[in-house]
Amino acid sequence: MKIKMGDKEYFVQSENVPDIVSKQKGKEESFPADCIQVYAHYGKHYYSKRKNLIEIPLSAKEFDLGRAVIDFPFEHDNFTNKQIIDYTLYYANSKWSKKLNVYRKILEIPNTIKPAEEKFVKQDSNKTKSDYIPTEEDYEMAYKKIAKPGEEIDVNKLLDKLHEELTKQGKVLDQNWRKITIKNIEKWSSVVLS
Repeated sequence: MKIKMGDKEYFVQSENVPDIVSKQKGKEESFPADCIQVYAHYGKHYYSKRKNLIEIPLSAKEFDLGRAVIDFPFEHDNFTNKQIIDYTLYYANSKWSKKLNVYRKILEIPNTIKPAEEKFVKQDSNKTKSDYIPTEEDYEMAYKKIAKPGEEIDVNKLLDKLHEELTKQGKVLDQNWRKITIKNIEKWSSVVLS
């Protein structure tokens, strides 16, 4: 199978793939490999969640991974798609791999694709700045969507809502926007952030 990532191509054995041997309850069991599962890799031992991955059937002759990852919502509690280092591919059994450790690593493909919202911003001539800092109006809009007037809210919940709303508008936030915005909110509001 040919897997494309931007202008690079990777070849992966997709025929006559040996079974995956996994130890289950103290004994070894064999499972047929029927797909390739793709996880986002953020560094060290940090990967996207098992429930949220790209699955490629072994019957496919070619797969454009670069196109598939652009809008794919990989999930991790502490990282975003912008922090993906590479994509790790595993032979897997589609029925059992999400429940048991039934997979075998194939290779890692470096991330050369930027998330969709960044591409959109670069194409829009009115929104080319990548250092946007939320304004007081942005803060008030996000606050109204998740809280009642004067209600105490979690700062991360508010910042996540701000990020969601501003991304929808095509804005690319400054890399330190969270720290700066927390300081600004303390000036703008009497609301206590927890």
